[in-house]
Amino acid sequence: MEIFILKKEFKILIIGITGKTGCGKSCAAGYLAKNLSKSLVLDVDLLAKEIYGNNHDIVEKVSVVFGKEVLKTDGSIDFSELGRIVFNDNNQMKKLTDLMFPLITESIAEFLSNNSDKQYIIMDAAILFIAGLYRKQLGE
Repeated sequence: MEIFILKKEFKILIIGITGKTGCGKSCAAGYLAKNLSKSLVLDVDLLAKEIYGNNHDIVEKVSVVFGKEVLKTDGSIDFSELGRIVFNDNNQMKKLTDLMFPLITESIAEFLSNNSDKQYIIMDAAILFIAGLYRKQLGE
């Protein structure tokens, strides 16, 4: 697990936490949120899942790019199958980030704008480096 100070945005200090599944990102984020006044955790993986759940167009695009096997019988994304494809192939990961990243950055910018009264946002993001999230100017 790695913790980084990403940038000041909207007068908020954004702290990024990244690492593999199960390494303790959420625990570290919770600890920081509990001990830093006026702070809030942003779980980017959860945010992405909300996008998949609320945006039928992106689900369709993902199924076209990665095949119908990434869909469950109810038409929702099978995250296990999608993860199996993208986490084993950098080219496939790039395809997914090209589809999702504009939507994720838009949602993050909205989150920051809606929480501009906070002093710290602790960003729990397994894809922080894979997606280049640490380099982006959020909210622009």
